Amino acid sequence: MRPEELSLYETLRASKELETIGIKSGEIIINGILPEEVCDVEFFRKKYEAQQKVISDAELEISKPKRYMLLRDNEVKGLAALQDVAGELFTQHSPLAKGAQGVVKEQERHNPLNPPFLRGNQIQKSIPNSNDLLGNIEKPDIDHLLLPDKQSKAICFTGKGGVGKTTISCVTAVYTAHKGFKTLIVTTDPAAHIGEVFDVKVYDEPAEITKNLFAVLIDQDKAFNEYKERVLEDARGKYSEDMMAAMEEELNSPCIEEMAAFDKFIRFIESSAYDVIVFDTAPTGHTLRLLDLPFDYAKQAERMISTAEAAGTKRETENRFRKIIEILRNKEQSVFCLVLYPESTPILESHRAMLDLKDAGIETQLVVANMVLPEEVCENDFFRNRREMQLRYLKEIKHKFNLPVLQFPMMQEEIKGIDPLSTALKTLRESAKGVISENVGS
Repeated sequence: MRPEELSLYETLRASKELETIGIKSGEIIINGILPEEVCDVEFFRKKYEAQQKVISDAELEISKPKRYMLLRDNEVKGLAALQDVAGELFTQHSPLAKGAQGVVKEQERHNPLNPPFLRGNQIQKSIPNSNDLLGNIEKPDIDHLLLPDKQSKAICFTGKGGVGKTTISCVTAVYTAHKGFKTLIVTTDPAAHIGEVFDVKVYDEPAEITKNLFAVLIDQDKAFNEYKERVLEDARGKYSEDMMAAMEEELNSPCIEEMAAFDKFIRFIESSAYDVIVFDTAPTGHTLRLLDLPFDYAKQAERMISTAEAAGTKRETENRFRKIIEILRNKEQSVFCLVLYPESTPILESHRAMLDLKDAGIETQLVVANMVLPEEVCENDFFRNRREMQLRYLKEIKHKFNLPVLQFPMMQEEIKGIDPLSTALKTLRESAKGVISENVGS
């Protein structure tokens, strides 16, 4: 986990889920801890203090041994860096209930002349200007991308797990709602925590959070049971007992569980009740499976149903799915956005996701680079080095994806609740000016 409130929430949820099936995780690794010595600017000092509070909360709420990983001034990449991290992580096993602050001190004593968070990294004496790395900067047409024009619009966020999709989705939903459009934010991710970001309870039926903004969490178990019962109810009295038994067996397959979630997904798209529907989707692989389900369902239905009457139902269902896929492929009605960190692995995974979407006939329209360090707070070598790394990757993102890139900065405080989300809207507007131009220099 990371030393953040939402990450702690998700770790507790995942741990409890595992324990219900008899799997008790042995240790907790808390990764990305800010070294106290580099937090001499108020911006990072507050983040450091917030991290320490989460670590203390984790000590109280999770009775498992813990290991701690300090943030480095560059990414962990290459065999030497991995060996260095392994040495720190597995040879410095800290006792239970020991806070990260004590761990940092212990690790520095282990090698006081070469602190672990700087090991293997060269400190740059001077950092190139941002514009030298990024080239010209222009404001993206965010309103054209995100706001509807005479018809409802679906905005879909996807990307690697843990890159901030949920937070970006929630900020976007608040943005469109503030613009006066009736907005629904939906999640199909069983591990989603939009309720934690909004700091309200989110149910499996749309409920109003604030003016123009509604939220819903698709309960996959409930969706599956409702879908199964609806199909069986429609079939009762039409088919033989053998056919019904075969159909019920097919309906218990994992594929149908996915189908049920997709059915809920498309019902919101079909609805004319909202101007904007924001989908905080699951990580990339899950999203792509959902998109492929209409074709899987056609094969499933073909195996289950053979009568002429049922064939008509099958054609009706296929036509319905085909219309939804057409909407998802229509760039005026649907916008697919990739969320990533400006680091190597998220870029590779997101680019692969973009190509997979393209194979499905869907063009990605926006890349959101999250957690970009603000230049004005990077006053020491540690954060200047990290920012330089991010700038290099931002340039790579521009060339690799050839799409507008929205740079969303690291915020001083974790975004949680309507007021912080509303404050983040100012950041969204300002960040729009920082989107990398289509004609970035080489």
